[in-house]
Amino acid sequence: MNPAQWFEVALLVAVVVWLVRRKPRDPSMRTPQIGPTKPSPLRKWRTREFWRWMAWWWTLPIAIFLVVLPAAADGPQRAYTTANPGSSDGLGLATQQGRYAIVLGDGCDGIGPDINVLADTSDDNDWKLQLDGSDRACAVAEWHWMGNTPCFTNDDGECDVADA
Repeated sequence: MNPAQWFEVALLVAVVVWLVRRKPRDPSMRTPQIGPTKPSPLRKWRTREFWRWMAWWWTLPIAIFLVVLPAAADGPQRAYTTANPGSSDGLGLATQQGRYAIVLGDGCDGIGPDINVLADTSDDNDWKLQLDGSDRACAVAEWHWMGNTPCFTNDDGECDVADA
């Protein structure tokens, strides 16, 4: 899991803990009353009313949170190329998810081993590489999964060939 996904999980756990542990805003719980009173459904987290309240007020924000953040993180990610010892015409691509053997398509001049690139792997059928600081994208003709060893990262947690 990348740092954005860890943050997402930690925030979700924090929200759930906060919801379960917080005190309800029920005036009947704050003012002394004579005689029996109905307990707040928020105080009794095992009751059906509490879970109905949770489903009604928190399902939509949590669903939006889980859909919007990963979609924002699916853009191009920093990666770097390496030499591919198994093929003379291919390269290796090191990402935070693992290592790939790639064959570049046409128009990929300037991309060789040991170069930082932006890798757009969000579309399973159409991978693109882009040199850092360049607007021109290069299509990857073939790619094969090699292993789950992540790339070497710099102090900011991004893949960097200088740290390899």
